[in-house]
Amino acid sequence: MLRKTANLESRNPRTKTVRMKKIVPSQENTFPIYFDGEWYLLVNPDVAEAGIDPLVHFMNFGAHEKRNPNPDFDTETYLRLNPYIASFPLGPFLHYVFYGYHEGRKFQAP
Repeated sequence: MLRKTANLESRNPRTKTVRMKKIVPSQENTFPIYFDGEWYLLVNPDVAEAGIDPLVHFMNFGAHEKRNPNPDFDTETYLRLNPYIASFPLGPFLHYVFYGYHEGRKFQAP
């Protein structure tokens, strides 16, 4: 959830800025619900060389090829800890996004 907070340090109303402050649980970094396109291209040079949009590649191929969407989510570990997820049609990461996150499933080795 995001909340707007005004920076009131300036007395000139023209220079006041509005910042977005992230309001999240204290365990924010334990839930990797994001796709990191730059990182994906770095660790998948074949995708970078092909000039394919990283998210498009991940959604169409990478998820089923067990590629990781970001440096925090380990696809192989998630599948090993939750073997029945291998049959989920959208791939392991999207299973985590839609179900695993809310169920508190582990996505990394302890």
